[in-house]
This record gives sequence, structure tokens and C-alpha cells, in this order.
Amino acid sequence: MGRIIQPTLPGRLFFAWRFSEEPNKQAVIRLKRTLIKSLSEYIFIPTLTTERDDNHGKFQDMYQPHCEIAQVNRAEDIESAVLRDRADRGWRVWTSGFVSVEDTHETGLLMLDFYDQTRTAKVYEVFVLDRFRRRGVGAKLMERAELAARGLDARMIELEVHPLDGSTDACALRSWYSALGFIGELDVRLMTKDLQSKHNA
Repeated sequence: MGRIIQPTLPGRLFFAWRFSEEPNKQAVIRLKRTLIKSLSEYIFIPTLTTERDDNHGKFQDMYQPHCEIAQVNRAEDIESAVLRDRADRGWRVWTSGFVSVEDTHETGLLMLDFYDQTRTAKVYEVFVLDRFRRRGVGAKLMERAELAARGLDARMIELEVHPLDGSTDACALRSWYSALGFIGELDVRLMTKDLQSKHNA
């Protein structure tokens, strides 16, 4: 007589969802959380939270990473080999570095240069590791860079639209910068944001 094989956690999750006439979504959410907890020892998975959509009366699982921005004084202070290598190639004496950190994982890098004579801050590079993209990390880095630029009494912050890898489209990148308040001609890379404007204050 063969032994009874207990279903795995993914299997239990599937059966609970597929064969219940009215799936118990709370139970499924608990199973998901258990699965995530068991996998977190081996791979990085962002924190799972649940929000209720009152418009549709449904529960929605949403990833809401807790992202912090840390300032670094030199490239050697960055733990991530990929981010440290990028910082090392572009770091200058006058560079301010910012690293996004999520659950102890470094996820992105921004380097900001400030030019005293023109009171201009320039985002030399903003780069987010591929698996952490489209989660608001870049926007948080840009927000921190603007705050730093204002602290230096910069009148303007500028950048160049230059995709750093093949997975990023230049037009999409320009649109993203535009949403953050940067303006510029379509046929040139340079985009600027006036920090003295009341609209951007």
C-alpha cells in the first residue's frame, strides 16, 4: 500500500483557490505569507501586505517595500558590488552619493554633483538594480537628490536623458523625468528643473 503524500504548500494554495466554491481569500493570503516566509531564507522577496479595495470589495495583494535612502561619502562605502563599481567609475571629489536600501539590501544608486559657481546641481547617474525597478525606488532617490540640492542652495538641478542599459527606453525615461518636474527639448538630452520656481518649491 502506497504512502499518503501530503500536498506541498504551493499545492495547498492552488487547491484552496481552485476548488472552493467561494474561495476563502483570507486563508489564501495566510498561505501566501507562509510561503513567502519559508522562501525568504533563500531569496529576497519584498514585504507582502494586503489592502482592501472598497470600490470592488476585493482583497488585493500589494508589494509595498520599505525603502530608505542613505548618504554615502565614498564609493568604497557601498556594499553591492554592482553599485559600488558604477559609483567607482563616476565618483568625483565633489560628488554626493545616495544609496537606496530595502530590508538590508542595497537597491539603487544616485550620484549628485554640485557646481558652486553656477549654483547648479547635476544628477550624474541614477541607477536601480533590475529586480527592484518599477517600484518607486528611482523616484525616492530623485526626491532625496532634490532635497540635497536645495540644501546646497542650488538654483537648478539638471540631468541628461541617457539610458544606462538596453532594458530602458529613452522616451520612457524622458517621460519619467518629466513626471518629476524636469523639462527639456525633445531633440537634446539635457533636462532641467528650476528649484527657485514657486511651482517647484
